[in-house]
Order: sequence, then C-alpha cells, then structure tokens
Amino acid sequence: VALLRTGRPAGMTQAAGALRNMAANPNNRILIAQADGIVPLVELLHTELEEAKTLAAGALRNLAEHNADNKLSIAQANGIPPLVELLHSGSQEAQTHAAAAIWNVTRHEANIATVALAAPVPGLVELLYSGAEEAKAQSAGALWSLAVDTDTSVIIIEAGGIPLLVALISNGGSEAKKNAAGALWNLMFNEVAKKQIEGFGFNRERLERYRD
Repeated sequence: VALLRTGRPAGMTQAAGALRNMAANPNNRILIAQADGIVPLVELLHTELEEAKTLAAGALRNLAEHNADNKLSIAQANGIPPLVELLHSGSQEAQTHAAAAIWNVTRHEANIATVALAAPVPGLVELLYSGAEEAKAQSAGALWSLAVDTDTSVIIIEAGGIPLLVALISNGGSEAKKNAAGALWNLMFNEVAKKQIEGFGFNRERLERYRD
C-alpha cells in the first residue's frame, strides 16, 4: 500500500497490480482495507498512468466482491466518478474492470443513489453495444442493480438500454443473458419500459427463465 503513495509510476503500477491479485482472496480484502489501501487506489484512477489505472480498477473490483464494508468505503472515497470516466476513456480491460467495480459497489443498496449521481448509465449502455463480451456482462449487471432506482430506470430507457439488453439475451454468454434478464426484470416496474420490453416478446415469466 505504501508504494501507491510514492509518486513513482513504476512502483505505483506494480503495487496496484499486486493489490489486484491479492484482493482476489476474501481475507486479503479485509487486510487491504485495514491498511487504508482503498483511498490511494481511488487516487490512482485520477492519474495519467493508463496501466496503473487499469490495475487499480481491477483491485477495486476485487475489493468490493462479497465485502459490504469495502463497497461502502469505495463509494465514500468518491471512487465512482473516476470509474465512470474509465467506462468512456479506458482500454477494454479497464472498461471491464470499471463496469464490474460499479456493479459490485451497487450490490450494496445504500450505494445505489451515490452511484446514480455519478451518471454511469450512458457509459454502461455504450458498453452493451461496443464493449468486450465480459464488459457487456458486467455492464448489464450494473444496470440490473441500478434499475431498482426509479429515476435511473428512466435514464436507462432514454439511453436506449432496453433493445441492447434484449439483444444481449439473444447473443450473449450465460452470465450476460442472466444479467440482462435481471435488468429487464427490474425495468418492468416502469410502465413505459414494460410495454417496450413486452413489445420484444418478453414477459416476467420468460425473463425468469434467464435470470434464474
């Protein structure tokens, strides 16, 4: 963690990569957070070091996996805006890590409003269209979580998310299909979305077969 604060590009990049790998282990997620590793990883997202930013996004993705405290800490460290920026400007790997990190953070209900304020929907919807396969699956997962928010569901509709989610059910892998179906399921609480989704031939029963 101390290497993240050195200001030396090579050391910061190396440290971010090491923390990404370490954070794949649930116990290490706790230790990294206890060592105050989350804030410097977020700060690294603001640098011009592309490889380091990609690795930092991967580390945050792993830190937020199945760890409620870390999900909250990433949001409280203002980690969502730079992750949203990576959706637009990062490499394919960075985009995938950013989408996954956003999804993991939004799996804590207390974070949904905070994430929504960072306006992630346009970037997530764009990845449904142009992203790598894993990025599409992770973006659909993030939209699944965010679609429980009434205002965000409207933004997803207006951004053209529904046809892309429907296409993902048809053309995506198993995880992408499940996540897209979950997002469409939540969107159906909006009457405008419900009619649009039903127009593509999907009802709740059909979505359940993919979602579950």
